[in-house]
Amino acid sequence: MEYGKRIIAILLTAALIIGTLPLTALAEEGTEPTQTITEPVETASAPAASETTAEISVPEPTETTGESQPEATVETAPTEESIPETTGETVPETTAETVPETTGETVPETTAETEPETLPYGLPGLPEDYVLSEEERTDKADMISHQVAQQTAALTEGEQYEKDVLLVWAESEETAEIYAAAFSAELLSWQEGMGTLGLQGVSVADALAAAQESDRLPAAYPNHIALLPPEETETAEDSGIALFSADVPQTQTWRSWLDGTENPDALLKDPTAYNYQYMHDTVDSYAAWGVTTGKGVTVAILDSGVMENHEDLPNVTRMEVSYQGDSLGLDDAIGHGTHVAGIIGAAMGNGVGGAGIAPGVKLLSLRITNDQGSSTDSKLICGLQAAVEAGAQIVNISLGGPGYSAVFQKAVNEATEAGVTVVAAMGNDGTNCLNYPAGYDNVIGVVSVDRTGSRASGSTYGTWADVAAPGAVIWSTHTTPRYWRKSGTSMASPVVAGVAALYQSVHPEATPAQITARLKATATKGGSNLGAGIVNAAAALSEKPGTPAAEIWDSETDKLLSQSTGGTLSASWDGQLRLTGGTEDDYLLYTLDGKTPGIREGKVTSGQRYNAPISLTPYAGQTLTVKAMAVNGLGMAGSVLTCRIQVGKDTEIGSVTVSGPTELLAGKTGEFHAQVAGLNPEAPVEQAVTWHLTGWSDNMARASIHASTGKLTTPKLSAGDEGWVELIAISKNRQIYSSIFRVTVKALNPVKKISLSARKISCYTGNTVDLDVTMSDFKGNEVTPEVLWSSSKPQVATVADGVITALAKGSTTITCKALDGSGKTAKCTVTVAQGVEGLTITGLASMAPGTSAALKAQVSPKGAVNRLTWSVVDGPAGTRITNGKLYVPKDAEIGETITISAQPPAGGGVGAEYILTVAPKCASVHTYLAGETGYAPLSESYDRKGNLTGLSLYSVQPGEYSKQKDSAPLGATPLDAGGDYLDNENCIQWSSSNPSVASVTENGFVQAHKAGTAKITAAAQDGSGKKQTVTVKVTNPVSTIALGSSAPLGRMLISYPLLAAGKSVRHKVTFAETYGKPTNQKITWSW
Repeated sequence: MEYGKRIIAILLTAALIIGTLPLTALAEEGTEPTQTITEPVETASAPAASETTAEISVPEPTETTGESQPEATVETAPTEESIPETTGETVPETTAETVPETTGETVPETTAETEPETLPYGLPGLPEDYVLSEEERTDKADMISHQVAQQTAALTEGEQYEKDVLLVWAESEETAEIYAAAFSAELLSWQEGMGTLGLQGVSVADALAAAQESDRLPAAYPNHIALLPPEETETAEDSGIALFSADVPQTQTWRSWLDGTENPDALLKDPTAYNYQYMHDTVDSYAAWGVTTGKGVTVAILDSGVMENHEDLPNVTRMEVSYQGDSLGLDDAIGHGTHVAGIIGAAMGNGVGGAGIAPGVKLLSLRITNDQGSSTDSKLICGLQAAVEAGAQIVNISLGGPGYSAVFQKAVNEATEAGVTVVAAMGNDGTNCLNYPAGYDNVIGVVSVDRTGSRASGSTYGTWADVAAPGAVIWSTHTTPRYWRKSGTSMASPVVAGVAALYQSVHPEATPAQITARLKATATKGGSNLGAGIVNAAAALSEKPGTPAAEIWDSETDKLLSQSTGGTLSASWDGQLRLTGGTEDDYLLYTLDGKTPGIREGKVTSGQRYNAPISLTPYAGQTLTVKAMAVNGLGMAGSVLTCRIQVGKDTEIGSVTVSGPTELLAGKTGEFHAQVAGLNPEAPVEQAVTWHLTGWSDNMARASIHASTGKLTTPKLSAGDEGWVELIAISKNRQIYSSIFRVTVKALNPVKKISLSARKISCYTGNTVDLDVTMSDFKGNEVTPEVLWSSSKPQVATVADGVITALAKGSTTITCKALDGSGKTAKCTVTVAQGVEGLTITGLASMAPGTSAALKAQVSPKGAVNRLTWSVVDGPAGTRITNGKLYVPKDAEIGETITISAQPPAGGGVGAEYILTVAPKCASVHTYLAGETGYAPLSESYDRKGNLTGLSLYSVQPGEYSKQKDSAPLGATPLDAGGDYLDNENCIQWSSSNPSVASVTENGFVQAHKAGTAKITAAAQDGSGKKQTVTVKVTNPVSTIALGSSAPLGRMLISYPLLAAGKSVRHKVTFAETYGKPTNQKITWSW
C-alpha cells in the first residue's frame, strides 16, 4: 500500500507542476524564473486503507509582476517524519544575487557584469555565452515535469540505474562535448543523437538534481537498467483442461489449415494437448494466414539474443549491436529472446515445434542484454537505432523498467518517423504502474491475457496500455529444451508484433500510427484493463482488396506500355495483358467478355482465375471489355475493374490472294474477294484492299471494277463472242500486290434455276452430309458455272464443295451461289444437335424374379441428345424393357444375367450396355457397425431386431487424431423372409440425407464433417424397395476449457485468486473454440 501511495503522490505532483509551467519556467521568452519543487512524501501516520481520498497541499503559482521578488530562505528537505507546511505563495529558489525586477518586457540575458550562478558540487556548467535553444528549453521542461531527479533519488544505484553514467540528447558530437564539460564528465560515446557521459566526483542523483534546478546545465537522464520482466507464476488452469465430451465445433479456418498442410506443426495438431499454441485461436491466426503470413516484412527483436541454427527459426538473422566500441554478442544465454522470436515468426508447416503469428517474416535478432537478462537505456537505444538502420519495419521490446528518459523517447520518435512500429511489454508487476519503453509515446504497450481472455494476474496495466494479447503459458522455441512454455507480457508483446507484421505485409505503406489505429479499432473487446482489447489478426486484415489494374506489356522487351484502373487502353496484336492488384496471397478473377466475375461459397461462378499474362494475339482486331476483381484469403471480394482494350492488327503484310469466278457472263457483274495474310501466320492483319484492272481484251474496254468492293462489271457481247480482263488487289497497308487474276468473259445463257438436293437437314455433331447442286438456263439446259458455298454460322457447321461438317449444337444456313453473274442462289437450313460422347447406365445390381425397376442413363456432354432406344441384349425369356423400366419374368432362374443396351439415334453418338444378375428377393435389410473404427463412436442404438438405428460421432477426432475426421464403417446385409442372409450384398446402395453433416461411401463408410444430423440409408437395389435407416448425430468435441474466478487476484508473486474465510466466489468456464462453438456446454463441478 505504501508503495502504491508513493506512486500516486508523485504522479499527482507531476500533474500539478506541469500545470504551472506556462506561468513560470515557460512564461515568457528570455525570462528564466525558478521554482522550488517539493516532492510529497508519506508520513508515518498514513491514512487508513479504507480511505479513498487524501488531501495534498500544493503551492499555487504566483503571477509575474513589475515588483522585485523577495529572496527565499533555504529550507531543509522534508522527511517522512515531518512535512513542511506549504503556503499559497511560491517560494523562489535561493540564488547568489538578488533577483532583478521583472516587467512586462522581456528581461535581457545576463551580462558579463552579473556574476555567473555558482553550481553545487563544483560543476562548471555550460559556457557563460551558451544560450539554451527552444528545443533544449523544452527538454528541460520535460525533465522537470517527469521529476527525473526525484524519481532517480528513489531508485537504487547500480541496480536500477548505472553508476556514474548520464544520458543526454545532443544534435552533434560537439554539443555532446559541451554537455559533458558542463558536468565535469567524460564523453564516453555519441551515437545518432545519444550522448553517454561518465561522471567524475559527483553522483548521478546529485548531477540530475543540479540539472533540474539550473538552466546552466542541460537536460540529462540516468542510464536506467532495463530488466527482462520476471516470468509470471503459472496457475493450474492456465494449461487448459482437456475434455472429451460433445463440445466445440471445429473452426473451418483451423480445419482447412490442418487439412491443407502436408506436414503440420506438432504444437498445432492437437488442441486438447497441454502444449497447444492456443494464442492462434485467440487472435485468429488461421484465418489471417489465408491472407498473408507476413512475407516482405522484417521484425527486429531487442532481447537476450536468439539461438543459432534452431530448426524452427530458419528465417532469423543475428546482428551484433556495437555499444561504446564493443559488441554485445549474439547468443542467447537464457532462452528469452529465442522464445520471443518463435512467437513472432517460427516456421509453419515443417512438422516440428509450433508456428509464429507471422511465420513468413524475416527475423532480425539484436542482443542488448547481458547473460543475466539485464540491459540499459543506452544499449536499448543503440539496438533500436541499429534495427532502424538495418531496415526493420517492426521492433519488439519485451523488457523495460520504471524510469523515464527523454533520450529514449527521442530515439523512439526518430524510429517512428522512419516508419518503424515499436511494440513493448507493459511489465509483470501485477499492478497499475508505468514502465518504459511501453509507456513512451509512439510505442504500442501490450497487456497479457490468459486463456479466458481476462488480464493475466501478473500483467501490469493502466490507462496507457494500448492493446492486449495472449501471454499466459505460451509455448514457443527455446534453447534448452528446444521448446518450452513461458508466461508474461514478454510473450504477449511479440504476439502483437506478429499481428502488426501481418498488417504491414498487406499494407507496405502503412505508417506506425495507422498500424496502431488499425490494431486498436479491430481488437476484440473484453474485460477491464486491456487497453482497446485483444488484438485480432483476421479482423485487422478484414478489408476489401483494392481494385485491380489492367496493364499492357510489350511481350518482346517485357516493358510496361500503359496501365489503367478504368477507361480504354490500346494494345498491339502481339502485346500482353497483365492484371495487378491485391497482395501476393490474393487471387484475381477476370472476364474478357464484359461479364462480372463472381464467387460464391468458395467457388468461382463467373470468370476464371488470373495466374499468367494473357496473350492478345487471339483477340487482334477486337475490342475487349475486361472485368477483374481481387479476392483475399478471407473470401472477401474487392471492387470490380472495368476496362476496354482495343487490340490492333499486324502491320506486316506477307501476301494478298484473290478468289472469285474464272468465267463470267458478258454483261453481268462478278464478285471477287481478297485474302490478306501477314508475315506471321498467327497474326490477323488488316484486310482492306483496293482493286484495279491491269489488262483487258479489246471488246472488254468498257469493263470496270469497284475499287473498294471488288465488283467487276462487264459489257455485253454478241452471241459466241468471248473476251477477258485481268485484275489485282493491293493491300492498303504496306501496298502489297496480289498476283494477276484473269477472268474469261463469254456470251452464254445465264443460270435461270438453281436447286440443292435438300432444303433442310438435321444431323449431330461430328457428322458430315453431302449436298448436290443442279443449275439450268432459261431453256432448261443444264449448265455448270462455278459456284460459291458459304455458311451463315461457320461455328455451327462449315461447308466446302458441298460437304457439310457439323461442329456444334445450333442452326445455320448453307448457301450456294452461281458465279456466272446471274446472282442465282439456293439455300439449305442445317440443324445440328449435340451428339452423345459418353453414356452411363445406373440402376440395380441385381433383381429378383417377378420384379421391375427403372434404369437411368446419363449422357454427356451437357445438352447431348437423350432420346435413347432401350433393348434387352441377353437374358431370360420374357425379359423386357420399356423406356428404361426393366421387367424380370417370374420364372427367371437365380444367377442368370441380363444385359441391357441404351443407344442414341443413328449418328447421334455412342451407346452403352448394363449387366445385372437375377437374385433372391430381399425381405428386409440388416444394418450393423462393421470392423474397427479409428475412434469409437460416442454412442450406438439398435432396434429389437438388432439393426443399428443410431450413431453419435464427433465432427473431429480429439487428441492425436485431430487431423482426421471422425468416422464409422457401416455394414448392411439383405435378408430373406425367414431372416436368413442372402448372398447378395452387392445389391445394397448407401445414401446420406445431409452429406455436409455426414457423408457415406458406396461401401458404407460414414465420415462426420460438421455438427448436425444426417440419415444414412441402406437400400436394397433388387426391386423389393426394402431399406434400413441409421440416424447419425454429429457433435463437436471440446478441446480445452479455462477456469476463471471472480475472486481478486494476488499481486506481484502471488498470482492465485484470494478468498477470505467465510466468503464466496463465482467461477466462470470459458470453452476454447478451436473446433468451433461447443455443442454441449454442460459442466460437472466437483470439490
